[in-house]
Amino acid sequence: MHEKAYGWLNLHGANGRKKYNIISEGGAAYMEIIRATIERAEDIGYVHAMSWRKAYHGIVPEEYLDNFTPEKRAEEFRKTFPTSQAEYYIAYLNGQPMGMLVIGKSQEDNTELSHGCYMGS
Repeated sequence: MHEKAYGWLNLHGANGRKKYNIISEGGAAYMEIIRATIERAEDIGYVHAMSWRKAYHGIVPEEYLDNFTPEKRAEEFRKTFPTSQAEYYIAYLNGQPMGMLVIGKSQEDNTELSHGCYMGS
């Protein structure tokens, strides 16, 4: 999309939103990172499914990836979010969902904190 970002201008917004203007060879872009709520389930589902499809293409069977849809991921997020102790953040580039970050307690016994970062295409 936008390659070689060589200038960042950090603009802090209200309500924990972080806004950035990115200057790249392709022109200016606008990025916003916000803490996700259940109202962002469709965007979380989209980024999660698209990032898996891209990252695991040729590694995970295609029929599994074909069933790993944005709609199914959004529904799973809606089910688990109300009781989750994790923090979810979503990044938008020019108003389109393009990445997410999950921070929470690790599923491993020997680690206090875990995270996951997903980038859509």
